[in-house]
Amino acid sequence: MALNPAELSAAREGAKVARQRHRPVPGSYRVERAYEVVQIDHTLVNVIAVDRIHRKPLQRPWLTLAIDIASRMVAGFYLTLEPPSALSVSLAIQHVVQPKSDWLNALGIDADWPSAGLPETIHVDNAKEFRSKAMKRGAEEHGISLQHRPPGTPRYGGI
Repeated sequence: MALNPAELSAAREGAKVARQRHRPVPGSYRVERAYEVVQIDHTLVNVIAVDRIHRKPLQRPWLTLAIDIASRMVAGFYLTLEPPSALSVSLAIQHVVQPKSDWLNALGIDADWPSAGLPETIHVDNAKEFRSKAMKRGAEEHGISLQHRPPGTPRYGGI
């Protein structure tokens, strides 16, 4: 007999977690063109980085990921062993803006990644690194609108 995943989540982690994980989210977020809105967030990668020499486990890396909402393409990213910070956000945005061809060539990757330029809007959650003065000033300087999702609404993220 198969168990209902929503009921299992509710029993293990509570009704709120089950609702967030299994209920559909009504509405949609529509954009017309690429780089109109880029969403940025962090996630702890589900791998263990190991020491190059002794192969001893170090820790799980953090991935700061920027996704273009219109195309659903990864517009840029930054991978680090450090926890999320204003630096990881700025380096991910730098990767969003710059052409990727030289970077791919330096890594020996023969592929196209046609994603570069300034986004019109950057959509983020309310983490402190997204509310920094440097982030606000950088966005203003380059004519980028910063859009923070309402507090307590994780369903507005995760494009």
